[in-house]
Amino acid sequence: MHLNIDLTNIKSVMTPHFYPLLTNTNRYQVFKGGAGSSKSHSICQIILFKILRDFNKPYKHRVLVLRKTSPSARRSVFELFKHYISEWGLESICHINNTIMTIQWVNGSQVLISGLDDEAKLKSIEGLTSIWLEECLELSINDFMQCDLRLRGESPLPYIIYLSFNPVSSISWVFNIFFSKSKSNTTIHESTYKDNPWLDNVYKEHLEDLINQDENYYRIYCKNEWGSLGNVIYNNWEIVDKYPEVVEEEVWGLDFGYSHPVALIKVGLKKEGLYLQEMLCASGLTNTDLIEQLKTLIHNINILMYADSSLPGNIIEIRRAGFNIRPADKKPHSVKEGLDFCKRKRMFVTKDSVNLIKELQGYAYRTDKATGIVMEEPIKLNDDCCDAFRYAVYSHWGNETNYSIISPDEVKIENEDLI
Repeated sequence: MHLNIDLTNIKSVMTPHFYPLLTNTNRYQVFKGGAGSSKSHSICQIILFKILRDFNKPYKHRVLVLRKTSPSARRSVFELFKHYISEWGLESICHINNTIMTIQWVNGSQVLISGLDDEAKLKSIEGLTSIWLEECLELSINDFMQCDLRLRGESPLPYIIYLSFNPVSSISWVFNIFFSKSKSNTTIHESTYKDNPWLDNVYKEHLEDLINQDENYYRIYCKNEWGSLGNVIYNNWEIVDKYPEVVEEEVWGLDFGYSHPVALIKVGLKKEGLYLQEMLCASGLTNTDLIEQLKTLIHNINILMYADSSLPGNIIEIRRAGFNIRPADKKPHSVKEGLDFCKRKRMFVTKDSVNLIKELQGYAYRTDKATGIVMEEPIKLNDDCCDAFRYAVYSHWGNETNYSIISPDEVKIENEDLI
């Protein structure tokens, strides 16, 4: 099959700062970027461009895209590829398998997306031409070395490993391998939000305001400088394999969002502590979209859910859809008291809660810029999952208010006394 594919306008749809990398052939391409720099979008575009550029060539691309777990890969990179396939009008020349997260092109090229927790799938993948390690600081040096060993043998295509991350801490294998000393056959690409011409002004202002919240976060996410994980709020948690089959009591926490993620966390109480599982963390969801997601995730309408009380209209709409949702306690003192309450509990986080784990690792108190004093309030960035579980834990178990479970049929929306 020979197809005429016009790529002359590729520059107009790419972030200009990343355009020169379309022709880069170095084996190691390291994308160190602050928040909103478009590094993940650009790597996805680069991979698609190379597949399309070589569409009529006798050789084929076989690309493996990895994150720490399959759920995080599905919610991030898989959705990203589907987005650009749709936006670029490529549906007719590829087949997307939503079950196993593969993209099969009609010329034989493939994009295979997985998590490192899917060992059976990974063992069956051979003949790779490139690998993308998204959020590579989540991975271990052994993960990287195993991937590096898989790109070997004679190939008409240059073997490439793409690595992308925020520079949260220089205490990492990525820093040691690629930044503490020079490494041959390597391209280091740095980017900040200023390199992304399509970033909305509200998010830009949010990033720039980090200078008034915490200098470390400002360096990492705004200036793309190596940071250090100081003033971390939660040290009372550990990772476990799965959520218990039976808990003494269960509540859910919901943090609304659109440009930043909607976060939904399930919290179960047992004698030894609280079990947390991330059920949803996704951007771009309308309230209608969210309700559809809730219908697939919550099978017991009596499950009590605590949500961000700053959006009462959203809460009312979700309750009208049949869910037992209540406004979380967000009085001025509640954040500090909620943090203190959660810090006194032993918490067990399921290993598939990738976004929650990432937040917990960097969730920190802000430091006063003028005095250097650590304040008693968290930095407002990458806190959606942490807010969601705090709403549930503190509103239900830490607050004196008694929230009894009410059937949705008993709620009178017209005279809403809970909002």
